[in-house]
Amino acid sequence: MTLLLDRRGADVQITQDVVVAATGNWDNGKDIIMFLLDRCGADVQITQDVVVAAAENGGNGMEIMTLILNRRGADV
Repeated sequence: MTLLLDRRGADVQITQDVVVAATGNWDNGKDIIMFLLDRCGADVQITQDVVVAAAENGGNGMEIMTLILNRRGADV
């Protein structure tokens, strides 16, 4: 994903489905969400589906939720 955004960043749209899938990833979700928030900032939309995916993530969902709230709490 880093390579893709480095080379084609302006052409790549991070969809809601991508954010939900990343949030639901039990193994690397926190790292993916951190990367997306670092690289794409406000373009990463935090919706109810994202919050639900974090809540249902038994692997690292609490860490993802904490990250989202710390970074984008006003948007949740």
